[in-house]
Amino acid sequence: MNAVAAGEKQLPEFIQQVESQLRELIASAKQSKEKMTFAVEGSKTGRNEDTTPCFACGAPLRLIDSQKGKFWICTKQECKKTYSDYRGKPLKPIVCPKCKTNPLRKMRGKNGDFCVCSCGYTASDEKGKPQASRTCKKCGSVQKRFTSKTDKKIYWKCIGCMAYDSN
Repeated sequence: MNAVAAGEKQLPEFIQQVESQLRELIASAKQSKEKMTFAVEGSKTGRNEDTTPCFACGAPLRLIDSQKGKFWICTKQECKKTYSDYRGKPLKPIVCPKCKTNPLRKMRGKNGDFCVCSCGYTASDEKGKPQASRTCKKCGSVQKRFTSKTDKKIYWKCIGCMAYDSN
């Protein structure tokens, strides 16, 4: 390319050389028995695929680094399921303890990581999983665990009737 810019070589001659080199590379790749990895859209090196199969269809997963954080996406065109990233690995979906149908999504906020569901349920993140929860004895809704800032005791608060329990 520098030779063309300096006027030492004509552009058509340079393009012909590049085409010839590409044909040789393609022919060599077709004859090779080794699996080749190519960069794909959404990945810088083509090496962002994990050995972990998609939890829905079994196809390889690819790591995507977006403005809102990293996440994993299925490489199979028909599936395209997405999974949260936890320390460089895809996080298996966890069913919401409140609605028992939708998966929880891991999010990052100003006070740290947390899990959220489309039904409105939220829970602090504990090592890649939502914090422990239990059922309220009064109304049957989900209780969330809180730690007191003053005496460090564990309390449970119901998200249905808002009752506290110290057991």
